[in-house]
Amino acid sequence: MLLRLLTTGLCATGVILLATFQPVRLEVVRPEVVLRAPRANPAPPLSVVDAVEHVGAAQLAELVHLKADERVSSINDHPLDDDLPVSDAIAALPLRAGGYVDLTVTSANGERRVLVLLH
Repeated sequence: MLLRLLTTGLCATGVILLATFQPVRLEVVRPEVVLRAPRANPAPPLSVVDAVEHVGAAQLAELVHLKADERVSSINDHPLDDDLPVSDAIAALPLRAGGYVDLTVTSANGERRVLVLLH
């Protein structure tokens, strides 16, 4: 008798909950995707150069392989003066084994990063 009463009560509660339940409206909003026009000659976003600690600043600048329209715009996130050669700016850095030099190379197509690892 108690089991029948409990079952009837649970069923009545379920019917009441279903009758008073507010419907949920689910809306999925997808962000608009903006496609960029492909560049004629896209540059890789990152290049890694591995060098020996005792390489000279002039040789280190040559390892970057700059194209004709590229120039180094910053070294280790510090803007580079236009009148200062890259090799002089690199020579002023403390180059040691386990260190690195982070170069930002700018061109008409955009910019890329060159990471020179010293070992």
